[in-house]
Amino acid sequence: MDLMAPLDSRLRRLFRLTSEQSDGEPMCGAHEQLYEAVRDRDEDGAESLARAHVAATRTSALRVLKDRWNQAG
Repeated sequence: MDLMAPLDSRLRRLFRLTSEQSDGEPMCGAHEQLYEAVRDRDEDGAESLARAHVAATRTSALRVLKDRWNQAG
């Protein structure tokens, strides 16, 4: 919690700025898979899923921000 606390408000703002309705189902699926890996104590699987989720979310967020920038300019 101490590690994430300083980033929490920034991440929430970024999430609100870049989320799209179509993101919901894939994101829930990714979270469910990650939960299952943690529940099953699959450390390698959980790490792999978490890293893939962060990378996919970053790619999606950057795409949305770029699209909005281009529309504004």
